[in-house]
Amino acid sequence: MFIRWKRRKKAQTPTGRRRRRRSDAGDSLYCVLIESQRVNGAPRQKVICYLGSLDENNREKLWLRVDFWDAVDAKLAKLDLTRREKAKIEDSIGRVVARVPEAEAAAFRLEREKWLLELEQLIEFRRMVSTLARMFK
Repeated sequence: MFIRWKRRKKAQTPTGRRRRRRSDAGDSLYCVLIESQRVNGAPRQKVICYLGSLDENNREKLWLRVDFWDAVDAKLAKLDLTRREKAKIEDSIGRVVARVPEAEAAAFRLEREKWLLELEQLIEFRRMVSTLARMFK
């Protein structure tokens, strides 16, 4: 088994120019787990699992790397792999997308969870204000 990275160009506008909002992100990179097999004496490659994707120029961003590796880890856990195979696959992926140290990733997940909770509270507060405004019209 091995990792294949596929690159997909971003969508382009009808005039042929790339969309402005996505042009800074670069192309999309897709990580796919492949297995080589021989069929009638000829080598064939079989896709085992799609592992994840991210924008090429954004792969240094912490939150993208944390989310990418969380998805990869979840998908690799579902496969029947030996420790050696899993380590080889993770090492291969790590050459393209660096893994975030676990302490840093855990701190980021906690901070994101707090931020999302605050956002939910703000949305609920806005709903209450909207309801009160309708009541007193």
